[in-house]
Amino acid sequence: MKKYAGTISLAVVLVALALYVYLTEFRRPPAPGPEKLLAHVEASAVRQVMLRSGEGTIVGRRVGDGWRLSEPRDFSGDKSVWDGIASTLAEATLDSKVVDNPPDLSLYGLANPRLVVMVGLESGPEQTVELGDDNPRQSGVYVRRQGEQAVWLLPSYRFSQLDRDLEQLRAHQLALLGEGDPQRITLHYGTGSVVELTKVENAWRLITPEDAPASASAVGSLVNSLRFAQVTRFIDEPEDDPAVYGFDAPTMVLSLELGPLSTRTLTIGKAVEDEEGLYYARIDTDPAVVLLNDSLVRSLTPQIESLRQAPP
Repeated sequence: MKKYAGTISLAVVLVALALYVYLTEFRRPPAPGPEKLLAHVEASAVRQVMLRSGEGTIVGRRVGDGWRLSEPRDFSGDKSVWDGIASTLAEATLDSKVVDNPPDLSLYGLANPRLVVMVGLESGPEQTVELGDDNPRQSGVYVRRQGEQAVWLLPSYRFSQLDRDLEQLRAHQLALLGEGDPQRITLHYGTGSVVELTKVENAWRLITPEDAPASASAVGSLVNSLRFAQVTRFIDEPEDDPAVYGFDAPTMVLSLELGPLSTRTLTIGKAVEDEEGLYYARIDTDPAVVLLNDSLVRSLTPQIESLRQAPP
């Protein structure tokens, strides 16, 4: 028995060592992950975001698969930008805790925050964060969560993803066609000429200045230029005088018949004097004046020859 005593003792030591490793390593509670800006938030659960800054308040609400602004006015929102904000709120982590109980919030720009973000969720209470000054190294922004005294540091790039102005947050697609397809297109040019196209049994036909079959690809290109046209800038409170924008003697007036009871009109005025390559324009359903790139004007001024269907 004595000759096995050393072996037994070694086995006991090994078992004890294995038990120690198991208890200290494998049974050790997992290390806490990085501190999240917002707790238990999924991007898909974000239903509303309010952004309040010195420039005013902007509120975006998720509507179906997209976003719509309700403040400062009712606008269609830029889906990619708002989805990005929702993802940032769900994913952002904090770099470090700066102080538990700040003696003076103004030291961090939080007495009068640069940006306040209020998040409405699918379920559960709203969550609010206040964002203040940059830290001295310009690597982060001081942040405080509602209901807490502690001040944390949020990476600067995350702040940039939240600090958006109205031009960035609103949709820039020219809201002319919607999801419909035109059945009739009429173009009145400032020169006095008129081009009129109509769809007959799913085929396009020229009506004015001549009666002839129209090129499906040429008309399709014209329609697509309208469908994907982007607004460069908005003037939400335009001057009352239409001559300021050239609407008294427009470059072009485009009328679209989208159905028996649905028509849209786009009026393109004069070129913007101090900005090359832009034209003033407006849609009859919107009081705003928009600035459009002159490439759209060119695409809406096709040669009649290009609109005719080529002979077989």
